[in-house]
Parts: sequence; C-alpha cells; structure tokens
Amino acid sequence: MHSAVRETLLFLVAGVLEIGGGYGVWVFVKNENYASYRHILFAVLGSIALVAYGWVQSLQAIEFGRLFAVYGGYFIVLSLLWGWTVDGKKPDVGDWVGSLIAFAGVLVMLYWPRPATP
Repeated sequence: MHSAVRETLLFLVAGVLEIGGGYGVWVFVKNENYASYRHILFAVLGSIALVAYGWVQSLQAIEFGRLFAVYGGYFIVLSLLWGWTVDGKKPDVGDWVGSLIAFAGVLVMLYWPRPATP
C-alpha cells in the first residue's frame, strides 16, 4: 500500500478511535445518572477506544512530534464531522475555514521536501 494512503487510513482510524473514545467518556461524565449501565458502558468502551487510539498512532512511520502535530489537523476536521453527524451540531463557515487552514498546514508538514533519513 502506498505510504500516503496508509498514513491517511491510520490517521482516520486514530481519529475515530480518539474522538469516539473521548465522546464515550464525555457522555458518561455529562450524564447525571452515573449508575446507568448504558452510561458506564460508554465510559468503558470510550476508555478502550482511547487506548486503541494510542496503539494505532504507534503504527505510523512518522516521528512522534511531527506525527501528533499532523494528526492535530485531522483531529480538527474529524471532530467537526463527528459533532455534526453524531451530536447534531452543524459547523459554521468559520469552523470550515479554520479547518481548511489547519489541514493546509498538515499537507505542508507531511509533504515538505526533506533530506532522506537513513
């Protein structure tokens, strides 16, 4: 698989795991009925997803600092899409413009010509 396709797929999987996991914990904390089995399940599954997110990120070939900086741009876009589809909060024009600017930065960081490393 071409490395750009692999990187993109790993970023997308990591994003769904992190955002979904964070959302599961968020639903648990925001709910006043902590004893509800449904909400405890959200917290447990969310925590598992967050651990899986860390594991998926470790599969990337990019060094840690650049990896997490680049992932931040994916996170912004995916968070807006999650909020829109799962939480029903439609992003406004400023959200989309900001996410496009961030993602442009992602592309610069990923594809800027650099000397080959041994």
